[in-house]
Amino acid sequence: MSQTITIYNLGGLPTAPLDAFNDLQEDFKISDDDKLMKLALVIMTRGFKYAFKAWKDPDGKLWIIDAHQRKKALLHLRSRGVEIPEIPYEPIYAADKREAVEEIAAYNSEFAKKNPDTLLFKKYNISDQSLGQFNLIMREDMPKMEGLGINTRELLSDRMSALDMDAEYESATEEPKHLTKPGDIWLLGSHGAADEKRLCGSHYYRPSLQCGLRGGNGRTIDNTERPHGG
Repeated sequence: MSQTITIYNLGGLPTAPLDAFNDLQEDFKISDDDKLMKLALVIMTRGFKYAFKAWKDPDGKLWIIDAHQRKKALLHLRSRGVEIPEIPYEPIYAADKREAVEEIAAYNSEFAKKNPDTLLFKKYNISDQSLGQFNLIMREDMPKMEGLGINTRELLSDRMSALDMDAEYESATEEPKHLTKPGDIWLLGSHGAADEKRLCGSHYYRPSLQCGLRGGNGRTIDNTERPHGG
């Protein structure tokens, strides 16, 4: 059974297939395979929550302003057999392609420095290790996933294997679809008045009991419910 990621689109944004989004930043950033694996693990575990930001050119082609690494992580998951539904995106205005590239600079500019002594995450009991999974290093002495002996690729594989097992369990424990339900009467044989009629009954289903108690004429109640312990 194929796996899929959960897409959160609370704002009802427009969506498009993953391959409809085109790269615009070229060599602006240098990708890191380990960090991409970490991002893929976050998406697989927590779902896809942050919409792409994209500019649509006059021909209707979508160009990524912000989400280049997310697209690469999604492509990696797809190469592992994960189904990627359509991706929500926030349309970004730009007069032309040059201005769209300027928007890349705007989104990647830091107009404020991170406070290494912030109490925000401590206030909400978010550990340094939890921040590490998002590659958010607030202090030099914060533990990095790589320094904790954690193999991100193995974590991702384990997560996908666990999802496979969950899917197999759900499939194995599905309630069977029953052909017969209480109240159905089955005619056995074709001998006129001597035909035997079998009524599918339940002690919870009063009409079947009343019908069976009136009896006669070859009528039999079949109760196939599990026995109840006393």
